[in-house]
Amino acid sequence: MEKENKKKYEKLTLSIIGVVLLIIIITGVSYAFIMFSHTQSTNNVIKTNCLRIAFEDIDNSAINLQEVYPITDEEANNLIPYKFKIINKCDIDINYDIKLDILEDDNLMPLSYVAIKFNGENKQILNTLEEAATTSNYQDLDVYKTYKFKSDSLSANESREYTLNMWIDGDVTATSDSMNKTLRTKVNVDATIK
Repeated sequence: MEKENKKKYEKLTLSIIGVVLLIIIITGVSYAFIMFSHTQSTNNVIKTNCLRIAFEDIDNSAINLQEVYPITDEEANNLIPYKFKIINKCDIDINYDIKLDILEDDNLMPLSYVAIKFNGENKQILNTLEEAATTSNYQDLDVYKTYKFKSDSLSANESREYTLNMWIDGDVTATSDSMNKTLRTKVNVDATIK
């Protein structure tokens, strides 16, 4: 009797497995008959436009002041400025920021001592400018701080020239924190599509 129960149990188990498999197969086949799928015949295309600017030094006019001392604003007007040009080399309008990176130096001049005149505008003290995010990466040089001079825009294929003067402000007195100091900077431009 036990053998018969075991055989009935095996038949019942196989029957249940068979019914479950049959239901799965029928469901899969039925789903295939009622499902409709269509694939797009053309490609979706996302293409970026050109974003390229050029930065040119004019007359290799980098500021290089050696053994300087504080000067008046009138004397600073006689300094030769650093001149550069920004060129939009594409057929789209761009927005851009002109920034000044202050490079790390063990003997960094206090930024409150440095006067600047950007593009002939009024004199400003360097550390009063708007601080900006540092986006430049210079080989073997670390950026201490970044200041923004100007935000502007250029139309397609347009260019614009700028000047930058820097000097030690005439109000600085000869103290130990103003003597034998160095300030190294680099101008950079960040651009985005308008």
